[in-house]
Amino acid sequence: MPHIRGKRMLYVIIILIASIWLSSCAASGNGQTSGSPAPADSGPSGTHQDQEPAHDDEPDTEDPSAEPDQDQGQDTDDANSEADAPGDVDPSDHTVGEAEGQTDYEAIRARYDISDPDSIAVLVNKTYGLPADYEPDDLVKVAIPFVYQDETVHSLRQIAADALIEMFAAAKEDGLELAGVSGYRSYAIQKMLYEKYVARDGEEAANKYSAKPGHSEHSTGLAMDVAGISGKCAANNCFAGTPEALWLAEHAHEYGFIIRYPLGKEDITGYQYEPWHLRYVGTELAAILYENDWTMEEFFLNET
Repeated sequence: MPHIRGKRMLYVIIILIASIWLSSCAASGNGQTSGSPAPADSGPSGTHQDQEPAHDDEPDTEDPSAEPDQDQGQDTDDANSEADAPGDVDPSDHTVGEAEGQTDYEAIRARYDISDPDSIAVLVNKTYGLPADYEPDDLVKVAIPFVYQDETVHSLRQIAADALIEMFAAAKEDGLELAGVSGYRSYAIQKMLYEKYVARDGEEAANKYSAKPGHSEHSTGLAMDVAGISGKCAANNCFAGTPEALWLAEHAHEYGFIIRYPLGKEDITGYQYEPWHLRYVGTELAAILYENDWTMEEFFLNET
């Protein structure tokens, strides 16, 4: 019996040694111990493949309260481009729209030269004048009926003449026939008229309705006094309120003309209300002035 028990003990020891050896081989085959944490996945460079790359843009070091440069190009980063898309602008932020509107007006002003006699936006008033020898080189006789037969004042610059003819045709379709009174005037003609009015009414009174030579819009070739076909109240205060005057006030801007000396703006323009005096400025500028009830002085010089 002692011999048998000795063999059993030997077998148990052999089995325990074999188990320990097999466990050691299995651990060596896995390359790690069972208690070691697995390493993170690595890319070819050894960095984590899911790691977010560093952003290329440097932090903004400018004053955060300063307005952004509107001429600055958009960020080429996709995320930034999407954030700048129009659809992402908060519709409740009215500041954006107002700023854009102001910028648009500034851009429009910049396109016009109010000091160039040949510009359709040339500003002529008591302060701003024309050279004494200025005469447009594209004057044409306007093919419309005139109240007076003095052909020396039947001309306009080509662009204004074409627009006036179109406007007269539109008025006729609406049942109103218009006639021209006085268009382009040379420096000499304006000088003669102004001196005549001063002699008749005095300088103070004349300055309210007549321009000194070199300061008349008629010398630009872009202004025309307009009346009804009968000639009644031509270039006279009684023209105000007539169907023709009301039509012109409502539709002239559609053809690039403005009522240059509107009612209530006498202190700005320097002249009395003249519903018959039309000035060509082009359809873009005419629409802006009409929609905002602005004179040229208000738009270009911020005068109020």
